[in-house]
Amino acid sequence: LHAEGVRNTEKLGFRPGTTEVWGADHGSDNFGKYLGEGRGNQPLTDKTPPCEFNHYEAGKFYGHPFVVGNGMPRPEYTKREDILQLIAKTELPAWQLGAHWAPNGWTFAEKNGLGMKGDAFIANHGSWNSSAKVGYRVERILMDPVTGRAMGAHALVSTLGADGAVLARPVDCVEAPDGTLLFSDDMGKRIYRIELLK
Repeated sequence: LHAEGVRNTEKLGFRPGTTEVWGADHGSDNFGKYLGEGRGNQPLTDKTPPCEFNHYEAGKFYGHPFVVGNGMPRPEYTKREDILQLIAKTELPAWQLGAHWAPNGWTFAEKNGLGMKGDAFIANHGSWNSSAKVGYRVERILMDPVTGRAMGAHALVSTLGADGAVLARPVDCVEAPDGTLLFSDDMGKRIYRIELLK
């Protein structure tokens, strides 16, 4: 497999039962710096660019460093003569995560211990380069069992307290032999288990 235009891809893996290669890309920081943004005044950087969950295919181009998200050029490259061609050939993300979420590790559920077989789970470490704390969570990506495409998402676990305190910084997640989900936290140096209550 050879693909171009990927950025800071974390943990490549196969979708179960296929030879499809997937991974999560960190979005870049300081998106609006070229336009004069700085700390305390960064409305564009706070929202852009998204982190990405990608299905990588041989010969495809995924945008970096010129194009982010759903085909948006980085401000410093908008005047390039070939920017429209770069946008046209960019493979869009299978799913967009929030800006600055920092998806560090992920897994597909191969068992049905949580009733979510086939779905992806992404451990997001959380932001450092945004005005508000964002992305401290384990995100579930719902995968269509027929097409294999991402079709929705929600936070399985948030690690921000009601008062905004950071309770954990997820690093990776794996499926345990019993089908429950484990995720690691490098702030508290703990491993948490997510299971269904019976």
